[in-house]
Amino acid sequence: MRSPAPRALLTTAAIAVSLAAADTYVVVLALTDMMAGVGVGIDALQRATPIISGFLLGYVAVLPLIGRVADLVERQRVLLACLGVFVVGSTITALATELPVLVTGRVVQGVGGGGLVP
Repeated sequence: MRSPAPRALLTTAAIAVSLAAADTYVVVLALTDMMAGVGVGIDALQRATPIISGFLLGYVAVLPLIGRVADLVERQRVLLACLGVFVVGSTITALATELPVLVTGRVVQGVGGGGLVP
């Protein structure tokens, strides 16, 4: 009989990848609210581009590295660590009241989200 651990890990991984994928696109829906939260008006949309590109930068930067890390370290630990980084980034993003803090949170989210995929 199989232990429930592989199924639990698969479920956790599937949810984690879904979160990262959703966060890549759902930010577009929340962008105006995020901009308003840091005092950037809709007329200054170009100032908000780092909110999206910051996530993608972190995501793409960690993507090729994390696979190798997962080969060297226990994959479950890597998955949980990346999920933790994603949560920290999400918290920073949610609590941000200034644009640089919001962008930093998005970069941290991207690092965590990019680590969830491999």
